[in-house]
Amino acid sequence: MTHITDEREILKRWAEGTHLGRAPMELPRVNANDHLVSQPMFSGIQEVPLPTNPVDLFRDPKNHANAVGRIWTFCSERTKFIPAMGLKGQADKFPAYIEEISTFPGFYLEFNRQTGRKQTNNDINLIINDIKAMYDGVLDVNIQGVVDSLEKMAKTIANSSSDKLEDSVFTQMSITKPNNNQQLYVSIFYTTLKMEVDTQGKRTYRSQEYYVNRSVFVVNTSFLTAYALDLSTLLGMGDWGQAKEKMSTPIGGTKLSCIDKARAIAAEENVLTSALRED
Repeated sequence: MTHITDEREILKRWAEGTHLGRAPMELPRVNANDHLVSQPMFSGIQEVPLPTNPVDLFRDPKNHANAVGRIWTFCSERTKFIPAMGLKGQADKFPAYIEEISTFPGFYLEFNRQTGRKQTNNDINLIINDIKAMYDGVLDVNIQGVVDSLEKMAKTIANSSSDKLEDSVFTQMSITKPNNNQQLYVSIFYTTLKMEVDTQGKRTYRSQEYYVNRSVFVVNTSFLTAYALDLSTLLGMGDWGQAKEKMSTPIGGTKLSCIDKARAIAAEENVLTSALRED
């Protein structure tokens, strides 16, 4: 097998989906019927408007957070992983999405950690404590925001109308720039939970084994600048806001009444619109 060293060719093959790379991290084991909640984060970065020239999205460092958002959206479009479509029908696409993100030639792995498999009872706080520990000492992020998202996820799944007992996956990707640091980081976090119905008919988390995975990638900003023309041609224009819209699962209510409407719109127009957001 020929080993390809030319970065431009590697980028082209990645964009075409013909690269031979493998994710440098453990991929989740999920099923098509699993629930999945995605809550992206954006921390420590000043939002800037999109440039008029698509090349500048990748060439100018001030736009690189938006450039990363475009990379996320590109991977979402190719793998059809669109959490904004709702709780169901996305989990089985998640591993392919992670593989696309983690093999992008402008990212390199700096940190990868799993908690190891643990046993928990129905106390969600035990899992939250493990999640908080995964963030400590790695990156400066809004940990309370992570906790709030997980708690909302638990309530949303508990209120879902399904009678089946399925796994649920919580994932949070972030673009961060720590204080006094010009470096951009992309992190991928996920954990898997189970639910059951107790004797009173309430849904709760079942005593089970679970694990938390968190990987941090450094954004090679020199790569984005050097291959700005290629990236703009292959990936096009986009920003963090568009990525957040596609990658955010509508959560917090007892029913996701907008989801059927969103699916119909997506099927007819093959695009996501503001109808994907909950009222």
